[in-house]
Amino acid sequence: MRNLTSDRRSRSQEDTGQKLEGNKVRMEALEAVSSTANTRNIPPHNSEANEDESSRRRMAGILSYITHLIRFKGRHSMDGVSSAKHHKLPNILSQKFSTMFASANDKLIPHDKLDLLISYVLMLSLFADDFCSDPSDIASDLRLNPVTLRTHYEFLGCKFVRENLYLVATLPVPLNFQTIKTKRRRQK
Repeated sequence: MRNLTSDRRSRSQEDTGQKLEGNKVRMEALEAVSSTANTRNIPPHNSEANEDESSRRRMAGILSYITHLIRFKGRHSMDGVSSAKHHKLPNILSQKFSTMFASANDKLIPHDKLDLLISYVLMLSLFADDFCSDPSDIASDLRLNPVTLRTHYEFLGCKFVRENLYLVATLPVPLNFQTIKTKRRRQK
């Protein structure tokens, strides 16, 4: 038994050696790896990358605004989502959202204003995701059924395409909105 396994190992090593002989080795790549690996323990990165601070701040502002919109919706929903109760909404945004979405005589957001709030969230998330967004994530954040959310996307002019295994909403250019078809009356 030992002879058979040792023979297999030696043949395997010979085959591997023959395969590796044809490959070229870049010495400068090996030297670069060995010199940086031991000195500072820095993970691989692109040292020539340019960090655009203004675009990062803009994106952080958009994501923060989306979060505030979702928390405002949660605070003024039927169950008053517990995560929204302790969310600190800036006063200026609270006043703005109250005038834009809330009714003066009711704690709940009216249906038409709720649709407007959802449209704001969807458009901002599309912008943040380069106009290609996964609706299942946003549906869970908004606590909506994905099928219901799909109709909101379609009213905004989005199309659905399959990328890998996921269905994503994209916003094509030029925009084509759904039109409401009405029946024409025949004149006598």
